[in-house]
Amino acid sequence: MRMPALVAYVCSTAFATAVAAPDALVRYPDYPAAIERDDAYAVCVRQGDETRRLVVWNHCEKSILAGRTRGGDVNRRFCEFAFAGSPVTVDIAVREDVKCYKVFPARKGLKHAFRNGVISVTLTEPTYFGVQLNDYDKTIISVFADAPEKAEDVPALGAADVLRVDGWLDAKGADGVLDVPKDVREVYLAPGSVLNARLKITHPHVRLHGRGMILDPMSDIFRYDQIQNPSRGFVVVKATDVTVEGVKLVDSRTFNFIAWNYGAQPVTFRNVKILSSMMCSDGFTVGGKNLLVDNAWVYVGDNGLVVSGIRDATFRNVAIGTSCKAIFPQCSNLRVRMENVDVFRADEGLVANEYNGVLRRRNKWDEMGTGLQKREPDPQDLEHQTEDFLFDGLSAVDATYIAYVFRCKNMGDRPKTFAFRNLSVPHVSGRDNWRLAGQTNGVSVAVLNDPAKWLNTSNCRVSVTNLYLAGRRAEAFPPFAVE
Repeated sequence: MRMPALVAYVCSTAFATAVAAPDALVRYPDYPAAIERDDAYAVCVRQGDETRRLVVWNHCEKSILAGRTRGGDVNRRFCEFAFAGSPVTVDIAVREDVKCYKVFPARKGLKHAFRNGVISVTLTEPTYFGVQLNDYDKTIISVFADAPEKAEDVPALGAADVLRVDGWLDAKGADGVLDVPKDVREVYLAPGSVLNARLKITHPHVRLHGRGMILDPMSDIFRYDQIQNPSRGFVVVKATDVTVEGVKLVDSRTFNFIAWNYGAQPVTFRNVKILSSMMCSDGFTVGGKNLLVDNAWVYVGDNGLVVSGIRDATFRNVAIGTSCKAIFPQCSNLRVRMENVDVFRADEGLVANEYNGVLRRRNKWDEMGTGLQKREPDPQDLEHQTEDFLFDGLSAVDATYIAYVFRCKNMGDRPKTFAFRNLSVPHVSGRDNWRLAGQTNGVSVAVLNDPAKWLNTSNCRVSVTNLYLAGRRAEAFPPFAVE
């Protein structure tokens, strides 16, 4: 029976009032003094009559590859808080002349204004966003607004099966690695805490969560010897039914998150943040099967998402910034779906399907500095790969410079399908070189072949439905932009 309209309205209003969250504005405790601060911005957040000043953190090493970006990559500023209930306004006071600014991702449509040297951004719900001044990547600040932690999610001190981090915790041993003990089912990082370790999870049914920071101990060259730890990976998950929520990875010298899952239950990353500037600090490097990445902020110095031989994986609501490539499929991948991915920086292109087993040069470079140089095989001896990707809502409108949209090479003759729906990109230079940023008439989509350098590549099917090019609807890329 249909409920009368007036009764239905009264009932729905009463229910909404009953479940409405009370106002809450949470400023986290400060990190220890060893974590570097930044004075480029002064930030506070307001909710009603309450105002909280926020610390801007910027703990990262300047990239050693000065020629790759404009003078070397540096600055991974961030500030953080939590709120519930009424909207909040984040006020960001700048300390330089502002000709232009942007608040991103544009997809979120956040309300903002600039008055008297202050950028004010209004949030109606917890979310992550960034601000950039004067089209210059080194001015970027990331702002992380989460929902407050639930009381039942915070384990008690001394709780069984729990590794709880409060304050500062160092890894034991010269390699800087903390293997999660087999009897631990929960690792909790309290707000303001620092786990100074590379973390390995190798048994199932583990939850890593909290609002604290995981710091790569290799950033302290006086305490930990990198030669003692030649393995790759900052937080390594090699197990099934593992969940990672809320934590931040800071200043990595290696791949940030590595996940290899061969079990029936998924590995899930939710509300995670990655901030690093060095070459080799890929964001996610994943393989196996059954993966979900939901709501992640990835600002790194190497490839953002490295999809490295996986099936049945979903990446959803991910923001990517990098001085390298945003999305990097390698090996064979099946049923990979990417939804609502916003790229705010990608100096060397959006999607690059080109790495196949070895680097394309005479000697393989071991970024950990401990391996021997290896002679490469003939490129025609490499294995042929298969790809199956769906991109639904990939946007790069927030990026100042984009080299290309899609490039494929060195992958062989097996079927490779890349379907793009709702693709929004600026004009591109066609060159993965920031010095050519002013050029906008380059190749956007290319399948490249050079048998002396790369495995011959064919059978690569790229489809685009609902394309927006430089803010305008387009039926297709112009002929000169496809090779």
